[in-house]
Amino acid sequence: MRSRTSIFSARHRTAAVAGMAAAAVLLTGCGSSAGDSGGSGGGSSASGELSELAAKLPKDILDRGYIQDLKQTPAAPFEFDDDKGKFTGIDVDLTARLSEVIDFPIKTDQITDFAQLIPSVQTKRADMVWSAALDKVERQQVVTIVDYFKTGSIFMLLKDSKVKAVTELCGKTVATNEGTNYPAQLDALSKTVCAGKDPFKVLALAGTAEVLQQQVESGRAEVIYGGSDFNAYQVQQHPDDLKLLGDIYSPGQYGILVNKDYQALADVVQEGLQMMVDDGSYQKILDKWGQGTAALAKITINGTK
Repeated sequence: MRSRTSIFSARHRTAAVAGMAAAAVLLTGCGSSAGDSGGSGGGSSASGELSELAAKLPKDILDRGYIQDLKQTPAAPFEFDDDKGKFTGIDVDLTARLSEVIDFPIKTDQITDFAQLIPSVQTKRADMVWSAALDKVERQQVVTIVDYFKTGSIFMLLKDSKVKAVTELCGKTVATNEGTNYPAQLDALSKTVCAGKDPFKVLALAGTAEVLQQQVESGRAEVIYGGSDFNAYQVQQHPDDLKLLGDIYSPGQYGILVNKDYQALADVVQEGLQMMVDDGSYQKILDKWGQGTAALAKITINGTK
């Protein structure tokens, strides 16, 4: 395997060990990257009264004056810093637009360890997590999940890899993210794809996309397994370095994770997102990021059964 400069920026390498970002982002909807959209984002109308949706929020959130959101970064195209250092992505745009729709501020903190997202909601470090987290039945036991994005999983490897088929990966090491459903997916996939052969050797690691890429660059792993949206975006950004392999497996939905004590918040998020679907701003944001086919026609809560 030829040596190469990592395709991810030095800023992301720093972020991988930085833990919680020092600065939070307050997404009030003003000047949102989602495009032309209304709403003052200040939590009240010009008369000083709460909007109809904001008035439904839990009292302690209203008293605080903002919804506390948490995102795991970097995770392009959902949440990441662009070349100019601007925090951007699908989830960032959707969050800003939702703030406009409900007319109430949403404050976003950033963390680098995906495995800490659910505990952060459970302990009320955050009211919600909007960070491309898969809706799983077992997760519904500990958080309420508002679904917003169709997804699946796919293999990604270096462009110069000689592997031509998924069956050639049997007995080889596959890098993926720990704290996700990907290791379990790979174990299940091994039973069908690698029947009668050695199963995939799953290497589950914490960290960013760069951490996984380093495993294949160093020869520690043959391929990366992850979200079809994440991996397709990486290939789109780096066509000379990366390619996809095989079909999309394990179709599902990403959802916004909400503390179970805050059913009212989940209902407001669901209702606000459905308004975004109906007014076209939701589709516009997904189209902007090349993910239009991932759009849902109906926003549901705990939709995975």
